[in-house]
Amino acid sequence: MAFKAPFFRYEDLRRHAEDFLSEYHPSGSVPIPIEKIVDLRLKIDIVPMPGFSNFDTVAYITPDLTEICVDEFVYNHRLNRYRFSLAHEIGHSVLRADIFKGFKFSDVASWKRFMTDDIPSE
Repeated sequence: MAFKAPFFRYEDLRRHAEDFLSEYHPSGSVPIPIEKIVDLRLKIDIVPMPGFSNFDTVAYITPDLTEICVDEFVYNHRLNRYRFSLAHEIGHSVLRADIFKGFKFSDVASWKRFMTDDIPSE
């Protein structure tokens, strides 16, 4: 499948983030309860998995956008990195859902190939 991922200007990204937060966390309180938003509001399963250390990544969202797989060590021991990773993966689901749904991957190795080989960079 040949395609080029669209470019988003900073202002567009900010607007997407503000729209997302106004819908899923209108109170604006800090910290943003990203884990609850992912799990309870978006109904996306959070799946801790071992073995991410060889792939230079912490998390990925599945192509069907129903699970976020997270490095088990980060899930258990690095709360801030874990929360950031959830938010980052939700960004993919908001901005790139159409791209993700067109591909298949089922583990961290095939996800890494998808990210490095299948998505052209600008």
